[in-house]
Amino acid sequence: MIGMDTNKGAPAGAQNKGQNHSLFEQPRKAASGIVYSGAVAAMLIFSLVYAVTLALVAQALGMTTAQLQQIDVCRYISYLVSDAAFLAVIAAFVKIYKEGPKQFGFCAFRPRYAVLALLLAFGTLFSLNWVNTGLAALLERFGYTVPAADLPSLEGAGFFGVLFVVALLPAFFEETLLRGIVLSGIKDCGTVAVCLLSGLLFAVLHMNPVQTVYQFICGCLFALIAVRSGSVIPSMIAHFANNAVILLDAKFLFFTNLSGAPLYILCALSAAALLAVLAWLAFFDKSNARKKEGAVKPFLVPAAVGLAVGALVWAVNLAAGFGG
Repeated sequence: MIGMDTNKGAPAGAQNKGQNHSLFEQPRKAASGIVYSGAVAAMLIFSLVYAVTLALVAQALGMTTAQLQQIDVCRYISYLVSDAAFLAVIAAFVKIYKEGPKQFGFCAFRPRYAVLALLLAFGTLFSLNWVNTGLAALLERFGYTVPAADLPSLEGAGFFGVLFVVALLPAFFEETLLRGIVLSGIKDCGTVAVCLLSGLLFAVLHMNPVQTVYQFICGCLFALIAVRSGSVIPSMIAHFANNAVILLDAKFLFFTNLSGAPLYILCALSAAALLAVLAWLAFFDKSNARKKEGAVKPFLVPAAVGLAVGALVWAVNLAAGFGG
């Protein structure tokens, strides 16, 4: 779990010691950095393989790649590519370090954290929606084209397929990686540092210029509830709820069509929920509170590759948006 013994799975004689900054003296922390860089690399490699395969299939069928991408099966696969990459990295970590799910976050937690997770999702989704819309509007004023979400069909039973692939699976795999494996390796860096670092890792992993600020904030909050609960499951609940509500709105336009007083009331309630949950987790709930005991360098050295590559792709995506 989040409060696991970070020496578990380390080679004999190599123990994590807070006072040591060497990569080799803190192997579990270094492993978390390797996992992050591996996740970024795997995601890009899997995406490249998918793109090449898509082009070859399109050529064989006498279609353009753009035409083939409009088929629902291809849309589903495009969302599954990242999940497959994350699954491969998680499986490799489990095999190499011999850690089971309980050791990196899949453990029991107090029921109140499930309620707090749902309130957190409600709070971030509506009160912070202006972060995405505002940043998108600002970029568009300078000629940026915001890419449209290419979702599979939401009609009929297809909605449940999209809910599973676009909402549930990303919440499961991304939280397992970031608030599970990675967080369990850097927990001795202190709660504040862990939350901020988790937000950065989350934002860079998505490589989405428009959503960067929102994802950073969500990453910080998801890390905080994971730390306080001692489990990765509440952050999964918050992550899934966030994704699911977005899909529900895409299908039924519950919130998109709101305006005037109802919209203001919803945003006010959302902001109140966010502030209340944040205040409780940050100032009143001291469960698993940790002061800084260890250095972050043994994690950042191997994680730097993933951060650098992710930042580079982020910049390319930004430039592509300005290029039309």
